[in-house]
Amino acid sequence: MGLAEEQNKQVVRQYIEAFNRQDIERLGQLVSSTNQSFQFSGMHYSMDWNRTQQFFAVFWTAFPDLSAKIEEIVAEGDKVAIRVINTGTHKGDFQGIPPTGKKVSFEGRDFMTLRDGKIVEQQAGVDMMELMQQIGATPAEIHASASSTTRS
Repeated sequence: MGLAEEQNKQVVRQYIEAFNRQDIERLGQLVSSTNQSFQFSGMHYSMDWNRTQQFFAVFWTAFPDLSAKIEEIVAEGDKVAIRVINTGTHKGDFQGIPPTGKKVSFEGRDFMTLRDGKIVEQQAGVDMMELMQQIGATPAEIHASASSTTRS
């Protein structure tokens, strides 16, 4: 692995650390100010940095202690892929679900493209069904059934 790939991995690690601190200013320093694109699983469009900040705020309001732990990180060229475990406590409204106080843990995968040491694109995916089941919005049986049919 080359020096540029190692540097890109370091930028992504700093991004996750800033996300965990809810440090919007630092996050903004790590993304491109002119060409940043964020896409979340299930969305058919990309968000610019302003919309991305609003998106993060929704999660941070609902899960004020939300944090991501990098389990795996791989870099090739200008791309970095990570697998994270997100944990937090449901203490605020989330998609119409009032706070439950329940602890959650759900997996996420992000694919990022970097240019000149900045993140220009992020495609993020989490298991929303798992998250919704953990806060009681979806019965566990539905999640188990959906998981078994998608893995066949």
